[in-house]
Amino acid sequence: EPLRKDEIADLPACFIVPALGAERVLVGAFYLDGGLIDRDTNVVARDLAARVAIAVQRAQAVSELHDARRLAALGQFAAAIAHDIRTPLTSISMNVQILRRKLQLPDDDREHLDIALEELARLDRSVAEILDFAKPVKLMSEPIDVGELIETTKKNLTPVLFERGVAVRVDLGAVTDAGARPSDALTVHGDPQRLRQVLTNLVDNAANASRPGTEVTLRASATADHHVAIEVEDHGRGIGDDDLPRIFEPFFTTRPDGTGLGLAIVHKVIRAHGGDIKVRSTLGGGSTFTITLPAPA
Repeated sequence: EPLRKDEIADLPACFIVPALGAERVLVGAFYLDGGLIDRDTNVVARDLAARVAIAVQRAQAVSELHDARRLAALGQFAAAIAHDIRTPLTSISMNVQILRRKLQLPDDDREHLDIALEELARLDRSVAEILDFAKPVKLMSEPIDVGELIETTKKNLTPVLFERGVAVRVDLGAVTDAGARPSDALTVHGDPQRLRQVLTNLVDNAANASRPGTEVTLRASATADHHVAIEVEDHGRGIGDDDLPRIFEPFFTTRPDGTGLGLAIVHKVIRAHGGDIKVRSTLGGGSTFTITLPAPA
């Protein structure tokens, strides 16, 4: 029902001015109330909103620069330590292997040497992750069939996951681009070795979080905005709300045996491909990591 003039006069007046930054990105808004807004107030409010938007974006840029410098310094420091550790680590591992071959030991004592070798191998993997994170990402670029990439990852990991009682399911499902053939739609340009590393890391993490008897799903589809989406879904323990915002931070981990670099490297590699990665998770309800990569023009 239309309002009468006397009813309109009783309505509270307000004025909202968007604070638009570079490329007209909305960074906030001013809300003014208390009656009618005259022309001069309008001009002042818009000018102030524009200045605030610039200030906010500059502050964000400075914060991102500081974070980048801090992470670069941290990576260089960690890499220097890793280099110093790796040489004696290799020497220790070689000597333990020599002892294991030469000494005639009872099975119980030989088991201790096997445990030592396993721990040395784990340390070597941790050192390799630190060195990998510290290096700038260098990518090859070639057409990649995402379906083949996923199938290869599944094939390589199936024996390991079978021992953990976790199955892998592949779903190369709906193609949302009208008229596109799956072979065309699920193609990206990138470094196959690096993207295989990303999927291997995500599937391994998903399996570690899963209970025996459950499955990890690898899913891929073409999106309407000319990207390819790859999902890794598990039904494991999930990630808490407090940990979720930090999940891609270097050296952040919820696992006692983790370096906290696996997901940081994943994030770094995907961003180097011009893509993005996000995670949805609920504690006790599993997690889904979604990678989006640009499809060839």
